[in-house]
Amino acid sequence: AKPYTWNEILAILRNLYPGKTFPEDLPVSKVSRMSVPNERGEQLLKEVFGKGWVSLEDTVKENVAGSE
Repeated sequence: AKPYTWNEILAILRNLYPGKTFPEDLPVSKVSRMSVPNERGEQLLKEVFGKGWVSLEDTVKENVAGSE
């Protein structure tokens, strides 16, 4: 639930899969803005999934793992 850029996601992917080729960083990578209040979002995540926010790296890793 924190701002991030696509270049941060590319860096995570490069770190997770060093043998794969990824596009170069974007020349302009704007920060994504979330509009969900952190407190309510955290509460809902805990109620539904049993845990709160996770790191951006863990989020990317879990999403990529589901598509392999």
